[in-house]
Amino acid sequence: KLWEREGRRKEGKRERKRKMALREIGSPEEFLEVLQSLGSEGVAVVDFFASWCGPCRSMAPVVEELARGNPHLVFLKVDIDKVQGTGVTSVPTFRVYKNRNIVNQLIGANVEKLRELVGLYSVPSEVVEYLKDLGLGGDAIRRVVAATGGRDVEVAASYAVEN
Repeated sequence: KLWEREGRRKEGKRERKRKMALREIGSPEEFLEVLQSLGSEGVAVVDFFASWCGPCRSMAPVVEELARGNPHLVFLKVDIDKVQGTGVTSVPTFRVYKNRNIVNQLIGANVEKLRELVGLYSVPSEVVEYLKDLGLGGDAIRRVVAATGGRDVEVAASYAVEN
């Protein structure tokens, strides 16, 4: 029984990490609320998809991987059949939002182009890892990166310690 509980506990942690890295949006109001919560410096990468779309399903693991690898970004999934009024007419569509505005977009299931798109808003992995080692989670890492630009480990670390 102990191993069963331990297995469920580990599985639960994995599921929580996945959910924290990638959030599915259920309504237009929730979508706007999340974008507003980013403030002026936060960045959201939004995967507009449909459950019936084969290319969308093939891109899902890539989006999850990118979300786990970029905790300073907010990753959202929006099912266009459930959330109306997005203006998206072709899926998959990936949009980057900053200050509630679309700043970049990719239409279609192109793994390399999606990696390039996310890379434009990424910070060096050593900065993210160092901030994680300090005990910071996704929201705190996003705040530090937004305030410091996230390109320099020392600047990000001193900001994180001071704030």
